Amino acid sequence: MSKIYTAADQLIGRTPVKMYDPNRETPILPEAGQYIKFYAIDKAEYDRIAALEEQGGYEVKRHPREEAAK
Repeated sequence: MSKIYTAADQLIGRTPVKMYDPNRETPILPEAGQYIKFYAIDKAEYDRIAALEEQGGYEVKRHPREEAAK
């Protein structure tokens, strides 16, 4: 099942990871066609990731798309 999000849709949540950073070598974090998976974390984990992100030490976990693996 897929969904096209419209202006009327509201996604609730936030991430400590900067999805866009003009100072990064690749400014836009997700690549075209890439799946993005968000999951719940507690405040302590959020703060830990945010601190690492601020220092440039957080590395996003990337997984190949299942279709590409076939």
